[in-house]
Amino acid sequence: MDRRRIDMQILARNELFAKAEPEVVAAAYDMATEQSLAAGGILFEQGAPARRLFAVFGGRVRLTQCTEDGQQVLIRYVGAGELAGFPVLADTPHYPVSATAVDAVRAIHWDGPAIRGQIHANPVLAGNAMAVLGRRYEQLQTRLRELATENVEHRLARTLVLLVEEAGERVPEGLKVGFPISQQELAEMAGTCLHTVSRTLTGWEAQGLVGCGRRRVLIRDIDGLRAVADS
Repeated sequence: MDRRRIDMQILARNELFAKAEPEVVAAAYDMATEQSLAAGGILFEQGAPARRLFAVFGGRVRLTQCTEDGQQVLIRYVGAGELAGFPVLADTPHYPVSATAVDAVRAIHWDGPAIRGQIHANPVLAGNAMAVLGRRYEQLQTRLRELATENVEHRLARTLVLLVEEAGERVPEGLKVGFPISQQELAEMAGTCLHTVSRTLTGWEAQGLVGCGRRRVLIRDIDGLRAVADS
C-alpha cells in the first residue's frame, strides 16, 4: 500500500475529518504540505502567529507553555493521527503553546486561510471543527477542576492511565509508556512538583503498581492504578 493511501486512511480517522466523504479527505490531503522534523525540532512556538494547522502522521509532539515567571508546563502529547495548532481553526492570532518533536516526526500542514476555506465550504468539516474546539474547551475545564479539587495521587494516576491508553505498549511486565518521559514532565502534566511525583511513584512501586527507570514508566497493575485514579 502506498504512502498516500496510508496517510489518507490516518487522516480520515482524525476528528476533524470524521464522516467526511473520501474526496473531501483527498482534497484536504492534496492541498497540504509535507514536513519532517528531527527530535527537538519545532513545529511552532508560543506567541508566534498562528498560521498553520498540522496533522501528525509519525512520531510524537510535545505541547508546552511557559508561564510569565518562565516556568515551563507540559500540556499534552500529540501522536500519529492527531492535530496540532488548533487556534488556526478559530482564526486565533497566536499559538498559546509551543510544539516540539519528541522523536522524528512526519507531518503535513495547511495554511490557515486554506484549511478554514475547506471547513467553511463543507458542513461536515464545519461541524467537526466546532466539536473539536468544544472538546478542547471541555478538557481545559476538566483540568482546571482537577487542579482545584483533586489530590495529587488522583491527578498523577489519571495522567499515567491516559498516557498508556494513548501510547501504551504491551511488555511482559505490563504496559509501558511508548516514548521517553521524565518525572519532571509527569509533574508538569499532573500539576505538581518533581519531589511529590518521585515520592508518590516510589510508594506505588513498593505496592507493585508501577516500575520506574530513567525516562521510563512501566505500569505493572493498570487496574490498580485506575482504582487510584477513580477513588
